[in-house]
Amino acid sequence: DGLDYAGTVWFRKQVTIPPGYMSTQLPLILSLDMVDYYATVWVNGQRAASHEGYFQQWHVNVTPYLKPGKPLDIAIQVSAPLQLFD
Repeated sequence: DGLDYAGTVWFRKQVTIPPGYMSTQLPLILSLDMVDYYATVWVNGQRAASHEGYFQQWHVNVTPYLKPGKPLDIAIQVSAPLQLFD
């Protein structure tokens, strides 16, 4: 009792971008919400961004990682610290 979840979890998703997307020149933004507390986003094996905070919405521009004809491999590491409540 009195303990919240603490530990590290990983989320992973491979995303295929439509072939014509590169020609739109629009940024591809990954939106994250309800992540607690430390998070790191990896795209195609490269560290793309980090965030610290409770359940805040934040965004990662993954456009620099796009390669025509190749899927995006997105991995998110989330670490929640141990919290003691009275």
